[in-house]
Amino acid sequence: MELIGTKLWLGGKERVIALDLNALICYARITGTEVYQGLAILENKKIGLLEKFEAIRLLLYSALVSCQRWNPENLSEDLDTVGNWLQPSNMMKVMDALMEQGTQASGAGSEFDGQLAPFVPSFTAVVEAVVRLADLKDHDVFLDLGAGDGRLLVAAAESNPTVKAIGFEAHLERYRGIKGLIRERKLGSRVFVRNEDVMVAAGEEIAEATVVYLYLLQGTTNKVFQTFRDRFKPGTKIITQDFTIEALLPASVTSVTTDQGATHVLTSYVIEAETSTGVQAA
Repeated sequence: MELIGTKLWLGGKERVIALDLNALICYARITGTEVYQGLAILENKKIGLLEKFEAIRLLLYSALVSCQRWNPENLSEDLDTVGNWLQPSNMMKVMDALMEQGTQASGAGSEFDGQLAPFVPSFTAVVEAVVRLADLKDHDVFLDLGAGDGRLLVAAAESNPTVKAIGFEAHLERYRGIKGLIRERKLGSRVFVRNEDVMVAAGEEIAEATVVYLYLLQGTTNKVFQTFRDRFKPGTKIITQDFTIEALLPASVTSVTTDQGATHVLTSYVIEAETSTGVQAA
């Protein structure tokens, strides 16, 4: 995605800090929360300087991932490096820049009311990995809650001639594009797309699905699951990209590195039958 950010002189070098999608993914992996929660710490006048320093460090590290070659295995060391760049002389300037980026990210990322996540097409390597992980059997139903340009729907349907694929895409032009792709691939009898709000209309499709794919944000991934948790039937596989479902234990975690060098994490979950106490059975 296009990198739009603020340039700051840090560690003897001018660097671009951007709270883009890569930053949102990075911050969620480190903290398990959304970037806006870190920014709220910076805005809160009742929170002490030490806690704000830690929030700035985590936000700054995340905001640098698009232009800095960090090694994920050296997280502690890299966070220490970022912390060493933060001095009393520049801390307020960095905080202001992060707040500015946060405002831009929240304002520019939404194309329409109720959008659950920005449109970010998945790379071919990720699409192929999702289909492998889905392991679609005869007559499975694959559901994409945020179908984008439809590439996952088509890939799922073409992996098995008996699979049914259903997608939700609230953006009208992308919805029309998916309809055209379905016609072009002659998949009209097995691939269906709804131009509706997932949070309002997806309940029946979730109840039908055997595999569900989510590439949203951390908060909206959990929101969708909590909203429809009673609609997922036992045995349903849920696959998330880059973000996780806090209420479930992963069945598997897979990393995919694209030709462009980006790493994406696919997490799969399996809905188990609930016991009489309402807790998932192992």
